[in-house]
Amino acid sequence: MAGANPKISVIVPFRDGEDELPALVEALKRQTLSPDDFEVVFIDDASRDDGPRWLRGQALPAWRVLTHEVSRGSYAARNTGLKHTTAPNLAFTDVDCRPRPDWLERGLVALSASPRVAGRIQFESPTSPSVVELVDMGRFFRQRQYVKEGFAATANLFIRRAVFEVVGAFDDTLRWGGDYELGRRCLAAGIPIEYSEHVVIDHRPRSSLTELLKKGDHVGYGAGQIARRGGSSLGVLLKRGMERLTLTRKLGLKEREIQVRETRRSVLVTAVMLLVMMATAVGCLRGFVFTNKRELVLSP
Repeated sequence: MAGANPKISVIVPFRDGEDELPALVEALKRQTLSPDDFEVVFIDDASRDDGPRWLRGQALPAWRVLTHEVSRGSYAARNTGLKHTTAPNLAFTDVDCRPRPDWLERGLVALSASPRVAGRIQFESPTSPSVVELVDMGRFFRQRQYVKEGFAATANLFIRRAVFEVVGAFDDTLRWGGDYELGRRCLAAGIPIEYSEHVVIDHRPRSSLTELLKKGDHVGYGAGQIARRGGSSLGVLLKRGMERLTLTRKLGLKEREIQVRETRRSVLVTAVMLLVMMATAVGCLRGFVFTNKRELVLSP
């Protein structure tokens, strides 16, 4: 039975996560932190599959499953988690992530030194990665770089509850990019963030070009929304786009020691990178143009 006053609450939003939930649940059950010291709150954002029913059958006493009857987005789901927890420390991850057994234990140690901690997101690199997987591993979830920009992907974010009391909750008017927007508010309030190499979750790379392009579009859309509201300039977005192209090659191919030797394969990698940049640019334009009046105002 879990303790009445957990040290940390884990918040996991999901929608249609039936295929991903079993591995995540197993990873959370293997945590080395005492079960008395943490709780897990899943927020079902109006799933259309059987995931929520399955999850309720697997939940431990310290786990809860909250439900949105109508889909409101992942940031609204995270805010629901915030409202229904009281632990002084919070950990955020996603349904397709696999926390290492010592994830929570190391995360709490890191939080004792910094109010915000970005943990490492380690791709589960296939033996012979496809071109799409190579690009995904190089372009997305680069926490160390994100920390330099003042934020962290919510796939692996530890944060003290007191931070939200200062800057407010996630902006749920954003479809995507809410982690970046929260980071900007924290920076403005002088709340630092640190990167921890030892607080690790594993994540499979996307293997479908459709999935990869959709991710690019989503990232772009959120950036466009934020730019429309004055949260960042289009010049900053262009600079970030060029930096992403450069680092995709450096991080995806060099740092991870994945060599693309054949000319044809190298050309394909470059082509896919450019397609993702185009999808991101189109998403950014859509987010900038179609942001409505409600979305121009920060959520309370």
